[in-house]
Amino acid sequence: MIQNSLVNQQVQDDVVNRITKIAHQHLQIAYKAKMTHYEMSMCLEISNLQNVPIDQIFNKMAIFKESSDYIVYKKDFIWNGSK
Repeated sequence: MIQNSLVNQQVQDDVVNRITKIAHQHLQIAYKAKMTHYEMSMCLEISNLQNVPIDQIFNKMAIFKESSDYIVYKKDFIWNGSK
């Protein structure tokens, strides 16, 4: 039980650390697009792995969240590197 709560605390700390790395402008985009913490973390992960500016990924995610693929079909966000 105690180990479980320690793992949960580590996960929460990791999420907070990732989100604090996001600039204010990017948080505004995330807020308007109603991104979850998971989606913001996913954008950060894509940015780190592929060396793509985070604002480009956040904008692409915001556009995706307004699309019918997300709203109607509940498809997952896929980053293909295109602009």
